[in-house]
Amino acid sequence: DLARQITGENDTARPRILSEFVSAVGLQRFRFSERQTKGDVSVCRCLARTAAVVLTHAQDLIKKGTLEGSPDGLLDLLFKAVAHPSVYVCGIAVEALTNVAPSSAELSTKLLPFLQGKAIIPFHLIDNDDGGLEEYTNFRERVLADGLAGCYAG
Repeated sequence: DLARQITGENDTARPRILSEFVSAVGLQRFRFSERQTKGDVSVCRCLARTAAVVLTHAQDLIKKGTLEGSPDGLLDLLFKAVAHPSVYVCGIAVEALTNVAPSSAELSTKLLPFLQGKAIIPFHLIDNDDGGLEEYTNFRERVLADGLAGCYAG
């Protein structure tokens, strides 16, 4: 009986805690923009990773509409990350959004133009000898291809 009581309490607390995480991480979108402006890729990568993990855990609540509050701030942070020039920051966000996109036509429609824009290799990478072109090509073949497929599934 005690085990059922604890399980029941966890089932009611989990959505509330996830909703608070979604809200708190969503507020970090302002910090993300500030750090991106300063060129701080590592902080942007950490914020994108945190947002991706929270989205992954809260996606069922978002799909069911049982999330307390709105996921808009969290999604805004992830879309800022998708637009980030670093393939690492962008890749984190694309992978997270790709998992949710097939269940939301609206999200797929919003994500698709970002991904299509990333399919074009930036001109500055073409003559770059430090491996940037190879990294970008790998990003396109792995992350971007999966993201586009996820959008079309939505």
